[in-house]
Amino acid sequence: MSKKYSNLDYYKSKYSKYKNKYLTLKNIYGGMHNGITDNSTTNNHITTKSQVTELMKQIIELNKDKNLTVKKLMEKTTFDENENLVNLELYGFKLEKLPDSFGNLRVLGNLNLYNNRLKELPASFGNLQVHNNLDLHGNILEELPESFKNIKVGNTLNLSRNQLHTLSETFLDIQVGINVNLSHNKLNVFPEIKKNINFGGLDLSYNELNALPETFDNIKFYGNLNLSHNKLDILPRTFGNVYVQGNLELNNNTLNVLPDNFKCNITGNLELSFNQLRTLPETFTNIKIKGSLNLSFNQFYELPETFKDITVFGNLNLNSNVLRTLPESFGTIKVRDDLNLSNNELETLPESFGNIKVKGNLNLSSNQLQTLPESFKDIHIHHNLRLDNNKLSTLPESFKTIRIDGNLNLSNNPLDIDKDKYTFDNIGRIIWKE
Repeated sequence: MSKKYSNLDYYKSKYSKYKNKYLTLKNIYGGMHNGITDNSTTNNHITTKSQVTELMKQIIELNKDKNLTVKKLMEKTTFDENENLVNLELYGFKLEKLPDSFGNLRVLGNLNLYNNRLKELPASFGNLQVHNNLDLHGNILEELPESFKNIKVGNTLNLSRNQLHTLSETFLDIQVGINVNLSHNKLNVFPEIKKNINFGGLDLSYNELNALPETFDNIKFYGNLNLSHNKLDILPRTFGNVYVQGNLELNNNTLNVLPDNFKCNITGNLELSFNQLRTLPETFTNIKIKGSLNLSFNQFYELPETFKDITVFGNLNLNSNVLRTLPESFGTIKVRDDLNLSNNELETLPESFGNIKVKGNLNLSSNQLQTLPESFKDIHIHHNLRLDNNKLSTLPESFKTIRIDGNLNLSNNPLDIDKDKYTFDNIGRIIWKE
């Protein structure tokens, strides 16, 4: 339950201080969105305790479960001081059906129907008005009623962990601005987007999507977009125009190429790990990433020369690829936190590497490095430097002046040097041997 609704007594006391008869609890909750009305008696809305009690009787009759009682169904349900329904908690009762009248509910807070056995929803379900969160995860829904496009939800709609295999085009007529969770279903296609749409966030992870429509860029995401753990091997040409005001997760697909104009505006993290990418388009460095960039566990054997222009405000992760060399200009990249180049096939580093700006950890472990460039002495690592599990037999004389605020790990290298002669004044601790 949202913290905002966790203390009903607080909101009751706050509500009682106001004398304006038109002020309702929804104004205090701040959960009103997209045309949810104030008048609880319009359109035969079920809002009062007596009406909800009658609805519970219908649910018991419909499900024919001798263990269900009105008292048990309403045990966690909450009402305000005027007996208006605030939170309806019907989760974990193994419900298989809901009565047609269920769609007349108007809930000031949350409606939780998760972890039941619902195979379908009544046609009236689209008439629901839920001012905060509607949670249907953990049922066995295979499709949604046509009326679902009309549903009014103020914050989050959770349909994860069902059996949904298709979405109708009308699903995208759902009110704008909310967060929608469709993860862990069986979706293999996404409907065409015929108009501009704004979502809060959209989670489509753990489905079976193998393609996205060319019109996907008609959606703006003011939260996270999660497309991970699908079967995407290519993205539409227009995907580079997608706007994501949060994290974009494309990891754990089968992507082998990115669109030429991949220049998404992302204010969070970009996750592209566990794909089959071999190269990046030249335009990739035009991308704006305010968080971290994860390109690990792909098949990169080289990076474009333009990679030098990239600025990452979080971590840059390139581990577990097949990189043998880095662009000569690689040392000009700027990484706010950690740079991970471990588990590649790097044999040498460019001379410019000493100019690199890394404010976190630098990980070069488990490569094939035999020597380090003289410029390496100029590196200032604010945390730890890992050079373990390489093929270093010697260190440049200038290496003694390197500045590392944390640890330097040189273990599992065939170093043929007199370690006693190597004294470092600007290193926290040296690990010669694991």
